[in-house]
Amino acid sequence: MHNNSVPNLQRIRVTLDFEVLEDSFHPRQIDYHSLFDINSEQEKLTVTVEDLSGLVDTLWEQSYDVGNNYEYDSSLHSI
Repeated sequence: MHNNSVPNLQRIRVTLDFEVLEDSFHPRQIDYHSLFDINSEQEKLTVTVEDLSGLVDTLWEQSYDVGNNYEYDSSLHSI
């Protein structure tokens, strides 16, 4: 019988979008390893923090465009 000492790992991506007041949230100060209880000897965590502040108004306008150029792409709809 073969005894496999390496645990079965799974790969998961979680995306969180926050729209918060400027001075109320500091994502670069969060200890994500501790928050998600990541065992650094066996598990790996990659954290990417993107500041989308400059894009919010543009994205909002594109998402809610009521002009003739608006098309709904059902393939992008998720449940």
